[in-house]
Amino acid sequence: MFGLDWNTASLPLRIGVGILFAVHGWPKIIDLKKQVNWLKKEGFIIAPFFAFCLAATEFFGGIALAFGFLTQIVAGLLFISMAVALYKHIFSWNDKFKGGYELAFILWTSAFLFVILGAGHYSLDALLNLPFF
Repeated sequence: MFGLDWNTASLPLRIGVGILFAVHGWPKIIDLKKQVNWLKKEGFIIAPFFAFCLAATEFFGGIALAFGFLTQIVAGLLFISMAVALYKHIFSWNDKFKGGYELAFILWTSAFLFVILGAGHYSLDALLNLPFF
């Protein structure tokens, strides 16, 4: 209807999703020990490693996504993060579709879009002429 293409439409989506990831990752960054303890409780074997990876991916990856920097790589990591979150919501926590999974689902599908379609022309990837945008 408005004649928008991916290059234009991806900009506000990328910024919004990036901010959501960064906000979601910030508490993990500032209290990594709490994240480690939670992951141990959830049964992750090397919880300190995974806590660091999760916190860094969500916070710094969210910032990179918002700016459109290394978008497809970052979005792939965020996609994996949200795939694990969805798995835990549906199978481990028995949430099924009672609630709480919605944010993870939206972020998971959005990350998938950026993996497949890239950041678009209004991004650092395009500005730096990176080969994967």
